[in-house]
Amino acid sequence: MQTLQAQLSSLDAQLTSAQGVLSDLKAQKKQNRDAIAAQIATVKGLQDKLGSVQDQIKAIDGTIALGGCAAS
Repeated sequence: MQTLQAQLSSLDAQLTSAQGVLSDLKAQKKQNRDAIAAQIATVKGLQDKLGSVQDQIKAIDGTIALGGCAAS
């Protein structure tokens, strides 16, 4: 569980940074469409990874709620 929480924090920080880069790219007067497309793909990939970790945490939380044991 601690490993998943660490992954969650790391992915959240990476996603926030990637979204900032994307905003900066979109704000430029002369936009580079290829760079924007690549950054959108990066953001989407990080969102998918973050969602996967969140799903794993929910599954473990559900197991604990039912009286199971979570392996760290």
